[in-house]
Amino acid sequence: MIHIVHNAADVDVLQKAIELDETLAGEIIQIKDDYAVGPLLDIYTAEGIEARKQWQRDVLVGSDHDGSVDSGEVDDAKTVGSFN
Repeated sequence: MIHIVHNAADVDVLQKAIELDETLAGEIIQIKDDYAVGPLLDIYTAEGIEARKQWQRDVLVGSDHDGSVDSGEVDDAKTVGSFN
């Protein structure tokens, strides 16, 4: 079983739930991107992924997270792609 969560705190909560009920056991994957904002067109293609990354670069320029898009710190496409 694969569990997908969007918040780091949910990883801990789910791990504790699995301790209580082993039938829930499985890998826990955290998706860090917030898909409520930004472009999603063709998000599963190389072009769509790059368009989203460029949007993130534009949004983050000048902030404390400037450059984080290309650091590899968050790469949900790679995370999700590891299950294909």
